[in-house]
Amino acid sequence: MGKKDGVIRVSLGCLLGVFVLAGCCVYVGSCDMQARYEKVIHLTMPLSPGASFETQTHNGSITIKGADVTDCNVIATVVGRARTEQEAMEVVEQTQVGFERSDEDLILKIKRPQYMVNRSVGVSLDCVVPDRVDLKLVSHNGALKINNITGQIDATTHNGAATARNVSGQVNLNTHNGRVECEEISGDAQLKTHNGGVKVHYSEAAESECDISIVTHNGSIEL
Repeated sequence: MGKKDGVIRVSLGCLLGVFVLAGCCVYVGSCDMQARYEKVIHLTMPLSPGASFETQTHNGSITIKGADVTDCNVIATVVGRARTEQEAMEVVEQTQVGFERSDEDLILKIKRPQYMVNRSVGVSLDCVVPDRVDLKLVSHNGALKINNITGQIDATTHNGAATARNVSGQVNLNTHNGRVECEEISGDAQLKTHNGGVKVHYSEAAESECDISIVTHNGSIEL
């Protein structure tokens, strides 16, 4: 089904900080007279099923995968750009990525240098978490990908696509200047996009337990 500039509702039967900085650094090279430096950081922290995980990135994507685990495993790729290799390395080394705990919940925080003239830094996250967990995610200038999660999902991306597969529970996906795509979704969902389309695929088994609200501006809807 396709529809532009519309609103559709489909009823289908319905922190003390711990910073871990470890990894390897690789100088990649230059592009358009701009040096680039990359650092990969591995972090692990216990996370109980049913707890929540929260994070926010700037100039980077977030990928979340649920699994039969009792911890949160993160691969953070930090990329700095500057006029020279030394300046790019400095901005990367000054960027901190670490966990903060609030009771059983986890927050992954990224602390970037405050002043960056002719420099930039971006952090992309690849995370494996318990498959039953609540998520609160915000990505600026990067895509969101969520797979195999049951729980309350609140995810927003600016200038990037939001993709969710095999998710259930209370799902809220909001994107600006990007598409929203859901596959094998069940439960209640609110999907909003500005300047992008919405595509939803659900299984027949989920028909009696889905309540989906879709809002799109300047984009199509496909069910």
